[in-house]
Amino acid sequence: MCACGTAVDVTDLSSTLRHTEDIALQTDSVCRLVWYHSGRYENWPDLEAYTADVTAMAMQTAGRISILDPDRIIATKLSLAVHLGTYEATIENLLRRLDRPGLCRSLRDEVLHRVEIALPHPDDLHFKVTDEFCTMFNDVELAQLQALGARAVRYVNLHEAIGSVPLAIDPVLVCTVSTIELPVAESTLAEIAVWSELLGVRKRASVVTTNGRLASLASHRFVRQQFSHCLNQNRRKYNLLRRWAGRG
Repeated sequence: MCACGTAVDVTDLSSTLRHTEDIALQTDSVCRLVWYHSGRYENWPDLEAYTADVTAMAMQTAGRISILDPDRIIATKLSLAVHLGTYEATIENLLRRLDRPGLCRSLRDEVLHRVEIALPHPDDLHFKVTDEFCTMFNDVELAQLQALGARAVRYVNLHEAIGSVPLAIDPVLVCTVSTIELPVAESTLAEIAVWSELLGVRKRASVVTTNGRLASLASHRFVRQQFSHCLNQNRRKYNLLRRWAGRG
């Protein structure tokens, strides 16, 4: 009940876009966008390390709760889609995790990945932007994507970077990954001068042209610079540059 006497039901969340002109809403642009993912695996996606961690977790959990089947837990965890988001949303989620009570992790435990995907078949991407998948821990199984006839599905986020448009995909669609170690080292004046020169090329070149390698490098280094700047300015505010980092 609000102070004005109006009853408000906050138990029923509805999807509301943060940006109605988000480029991720354009189906033909999704595979050309630059996406991001954060986590603790340096060589992501690292199936071997992830499988080992999932197996250890499943055995430990089943040891505490006898009715749980560790093999079923492992099979479920190994059949999950990967979540990708914009630069802003990924950093927002990263900072939220670091703030989570009881989670003893620091920035040095996190790694930021800049991700490009491939959608070789017309039906790989679901044609609609859906509501967020209603699952425990926000896990999305690959079977849920397959039920929609796709290997990549956009949805409106309700629980993390609320209103953003992330992507749940089959990991096999990950094409290239650029890894950014955290925290980002302080830049020298010489490095900044090089970045500035590269960014001049970045403004004129697309990542899908013959200048793609240089453009990608410029964008990657620019993201590092911007991440360091944002983190130093105010770690609690997610005032991040959408023009460059979020959409490549």
